[in-house]
Amino acid sequence: MITAFVMPDSTMVRVVVKGAPERVIPMCVSQLDGSNDSADFEGSGDQGQELLDNIVSAEMAQQGLKPIVIAYRDIEEEEITHMMQETGGFESEELREFLSKDLTLVATAGLEDKLREGIVEIVSDLYNGGTNTRILSGDHKESVIHTARTLNIVEKDSTKGVLFAEDLRAQLEDLLKEEKDPKGESLTSFSFKDIASRNTFKQTLQ
Repeated sequence: MITAFVMPDSTMVRVVVKGAPERVIPMCVSQLDGSNDSADFEGSGDQGQELLDNIVSAEMAQQGLKPIVIAYRDIEEEEITHMMQETGGFESEELREFLSKDLTLVATAGLEDKLREGIVEIVSDLYNGGTNTRILSGDHKESVIHTARTLNIVEKDSTKGVLFAEDLRAQLEDLLKEEKDPKGESLTSFSFKDIASRNTFKQTLQ
């Protein structure tokens, strides 16, 4: 998510980006240190990977927390206005890419989102009744695996039956179709040309 606002008594616009660590951290080129000063940070290199591995994955996601990252960038208002005129407005993909690069990392947080009361028993009843239960989520993969284990969908210390987004995309590559929406934004959809393609889709998700 991107939010932009004009700083008080200034011509600078502060762009605040909040999102998945694996997407936001590589876009960061600096970070706030303990004194709230900006320090060099190679988000797309070893420093970023270390943060993803040791903090985001090990200390947050594997404990069932949902990690998010907050970062920002200050840009001259005139520069943003010029970009908006060239790209057709704030909704354009080109402008969003421009706003969300060269960021300063502010914080990495882990949010607790407990399962609703009784959901473990409900999933167990569905399983015992022969219903094939799956979790489809955009959360950090380690967080989702933790939830799946809590629900007994995945066995402890196992990832059997877990399919990550990159693996799913690879298996369904032949069915994907790239197109544009009315605003010119890129969209990816499935194209079912025949019965065989539909069967491929079903078998992959089983």
